[in-house]
Amino acid sequence: MKKVSLETEFARYEERMRLRNQLEEVFKETDYDNRIEEIQKILLKKNSRKIIYLEALKTFGKKDGLEIYRRMRNLDAVSMEIS
Repeated sequence: MKKVSLETEFARYEERMRLRNQLEEVFKETDYDNRIEEIQKILLKKNSRKIIYLEALKTFGKKDGLEIYRRMRNLDAVSMEIS
């Protein structure tokens, strides 16, 4: 059985909440503000910018996926070098 550190889990929780707050700010009063959870799932995969871009297109279609990606790439989670 895997041991879980409370500090590690709390840090993950805080990171997810920080990302969610950023997404809510970026997408408020847009057509996508009710799809924050789907957008967050894409970002949490953290594969690469290319994967995030392709996943956004696949999930939201060409027009909406491109608009969502343009907004996402300015966030800290995407602008960092993603491994």
